[in-house]
Amino acid sequence: MTRRNKLPWLSTVSYLCDKGAPTVAVPLSPFEVEDRFPKSLAKKNRNDTDDIDDDLQIKEGYVSFPKIGKHMAFKGHYLHGVPAELVNDDGDPLGGFNPGKNSNDKKKYVRVTFLVNIWINTGPPNSVMPNTEITPLVNKHVNNNLTSFLKEFHIVKRDPISEIITDEGTQVCGFGFGKSADESYQFWLPAPLEAFYKGKAKKKQPRTSFKLIFNGGEDAPCFLCRA
Repeated sequence: MTRRNKLPWLSTVSYLCDKGAPTVAVPLSPFEVEDRFPKSLAKKNRNDTDDIDDDLQIKEGYVSFPKIGKHMAFKGHYLHGVPAELVNDDGDPLGGFNPGKNSNDKKKYVRVTFLVNIWINTGPPNSVMPNTEITPLVNKHVNNNLTSFLKEFHIVKRDPISEIITDEGTQVCGFGFGKSADESYQFWLPAPLEAFYKGKAKKKQPRTSFKLIFNGGEDAPCFLCRA
């Protein structure tokens, strides 16, 4: 008998705002995290076992900043979150990372999204197969004029997705998360902040969606580890 939650086949985010932290999704299942870092080892001394010192390496990821009318979908087993550390107090992408200055304590924006998850699998939760039948990131944007959209439902276009290969010069940002001491982790992400900032600031065809390929080697890896 298992107590694992059943993972969605598809997760979606619809943005009702132009400001706020991005959605970050990486091809890493929560089941992989549970198997690699069992709770029984959480309170042991890290020198007691080799497994607890391991980390889970991640090869690529997706970053989607808010844009009114944009609809994002990704495979339901992807680990995802909304790191506020990647935006300034106005809710715009940071031009550079400075945790002391950009603490995001005084937010001047409201982030509003509508989330829908879809489950289509049957059987026990731990037998759910990863979704391999769609592209990792579906990213569409509808016309901002809602009335026009309702009259002409076909006005839907795919937003451009910028592909960025990170290297050892890319700033690595760390984020802590977890529900308890037994589930406390750190996620380290090479984040090309300048590219995010310049992409959204473009007057013609601004970019708010990015695919990151992590190629920084040991100098700038993307990984998850026990906190």
